[in-house]
Amino acid sequence: MQLVVIIAAAVVAWVCGSLWYMVLARPWSRVSGVQVRNIGEPRKSSPMPYLISGAAMLVIASAIDMIFRIAGIATLAEGLGLGLAIGALIIAPWMLLNNTYVKRPLLLSVIDGGYAIIACAVIGAILGVTGSPAETVDVVIRSGAGG
Repeated sequence: MQLVVIIAAAVVAWVCGSLWYMVLARPWSRVSGVQVRNIGEPRKSSPMPYLISGAAMLVIASAIDMIFRIAGIATLAEGLGLGLAIGALIIAPWMLLNNTYVKRPLLLSVIDGGYAIIACAVIGAILGVTGSPAETVDVVIRSGAGG
């Protein structure tokens, strides 16, 4: 059951990314250097970025699920809060760090980091609302991580 929830969370976050970048296509293409057609679609279109981003979203959702199970996150508010924290305090600053070293415009980090924050919050909310603290504690204790 949890695998279905992880996949659903990843898909919803990926769709949010599609909407995010549709809305911000013009400023993103300007600061990223990616050439787009006047409808916002990249000129050189390939399915690979979409496939890679989908696979990466599954990895991210799985990692957040693992963190939530260890931490005992089992509510919408807890999931949303920790998801926001992961996006805002880990992923977005890391993007800023990478973009700073390659002298990319700050707006690129704001746009990409904003999506990371939203995606992690969405994944967190979905995983949080479907979590089970009793199951989490049981897994931790059986694995020997409980003390």
